[in-house]
Amino acid sequence: MKQKTPLSVTSEFFYRLCVVTAFTTIVGLICGAVGVKVALIICAVIFGLVAVSDILSKPTTETIGHIVITVLCVAGTFVASAYNKAKKDYGSISEYPTIADCETYLSKHTHFFRGNVLDMYLNCAIEKGIFELDKLADNYPQTAQGEDAAHRASVIAYELYKQAEEQDYTDSWENYYENVPEKYHADAKERAERAELRDWGTDESAWKTAQKRDELKYYQKYLEKYPKGEYTASAKKGVIDTRVRDIMVKSNGKLPSATKISSNNSSIATQRITNNTGYTLTVLYSGAKRSYEFTIEPNQTRSFNILVGSYNIAATVPNPLVIGYYKNENYSGGVYDTSYYIIKSRFRFP
Repeated sequence: MKQKTPLSVTSEFFYRLCVVTAFTTIVGLICGAVGVKVALIICAVIFGLVAVSDILSKPTTETIGHIVITVLCVAGTFVASAYNKAKKDYGSISEYPTIADCETYLSKHTHFFRGNVLDMYLNCAIEKGIFELDKLADNYPQTAQGEDAAHRASVIAYELYKQAEEQDYTDSWENYYENVPEKYHADAKERAERAELRDWGTDESAWKTAQKRDELKYYQKYLEKYPKGEYTASAKKGVIDTRVRDIMVKSNGKLPSATKISSNNSSIATQRITNNTGYTLTVLYSGAKRSYEFTIEPNQTRSFNILVGSYNIAATVPNPLVIGYYKNENYSGGVYDTSYYIIKSRFRFP
């Protein structure tokens, strides 16, 4: 009997390997990825049994080929199984991906669909902002998506830095280093300290800053830093004026008009207010020369004196569901009577 040459054995091995490849490819085209896994299992069993039979009878050089094909089929089975799992997980997150979904997928699957998932991660990070972009860049630095994220994060940080530099207030610098990752902080903290000293270091500079910013928190900050400062009275007026202004912007209606019950030639107008709201009522008067804040307990009537003139008036109660109301009225000398109350509405749905 003629023995096979090594060349013929090698050719036989590749021939059988090609048969396995063709078989699994055809099954895969017909049945999909699951079919490939089944086909590989079948091939592994067949060639494994042949290899065992060769070993039990008389091992030949062909036995090595059978063992190699068996090992390749078993390895292919694991690869096909990993692919099927990755494909399933990818399909579950691809329609509505989140950063958490993408991170979970990337931690579980090291090969399949990673580029697609990194693209989804990048899109989600762009929506979320600089911190998520920076995290993507740090976790996947050698990927195109990681490099893109790093570039976008640096551009955002630069733009925010320029905004803080243009404003150059203490809180603009504080907002900057609170809203960018630490690597982009640069000299923001030092510049915030310099701005704080420049803007709030003296009574005079603090008052100029509060006037320039003209917001509630800055008038309050002046009062906190200089409770007995030269401009305390003006800052307190600023607190009331900005509170009234904010309520006017957010208001959902006007307060009831005051009824004048007596007149005189005085420079004082007396306000008599009855609180029927059921809550402690705060009434704010914002005028050109003077501003006032009064509180009235529930079911009580109190009288207050104010200078005659025109006022924007706002009223609030300690209930987040009740939005402050406002009105504008002109007062001359005399006594005015007003009753404040809350109308409760009932909505009907068809």
